[in-house]
Amino acid sequence: MKIIQIAKQLIKLTKSKSNIIYQSLLMDDSVQRNPDIILAKNKLLWRPKNPRDIGLLKTIDFLKLY
Repeated sequence: MKIIQIAKQLIKLTKSKSNIIYQSLLMDDSVQRNPDIILAKNKLLWRPKNPRDIGLLKTIDFLKLY
């Protein structure tokens, strides 16, 4: 899943009226971000306990406290 997809999902889950703004990359910025947990799964034998939607909702609820 790409960052843009996560951003759109967060806007939907939070019922935000925010817009995504595309800007030029900084000179030393990565051209592509594509979060991947395969390394954690393979090397650490780690697996997520919740589906992504549930994890994002739990994070949103936690952040509302602060």
